[in-house]
Amino acid sequence: VLLSIRHETIYRYSRRVEHSVQIVRLTPRPEVLQRTLRWRVASPGRQVEQVDAFGNVTHLVTIDEPVEEIHLVAEGVVDTSDAEGSVPPEAGG
Repeated sequence: VLLSIRHETIYRYSRRVEHSVQIVRLTPRPEVLQRTLRWRVASPGRQVEQVDAFGNVTHLVTIDEPVEEIHLVAEGVVDTSDAEGSVPPEAGG
């Protein structure tokens, strides 16, 4: 099953923020029953993709200019498989 996903996050501040650092965790993990075909995380500022100790893809977003709003968009296509009756390996099945 192909899933088309779009997720938006908007941070609005009551007053201007001079500098912001965000760790964004909005990227699907590769799993036995899901495969990311296309994925993009859009954000203002600089963005560095990293993989954490658990294998999650994260994006470190650094904004060095004054902002009152930060708008993040994660979108893409994920292919999933039907696993009726199966147990993922990490579940100890």
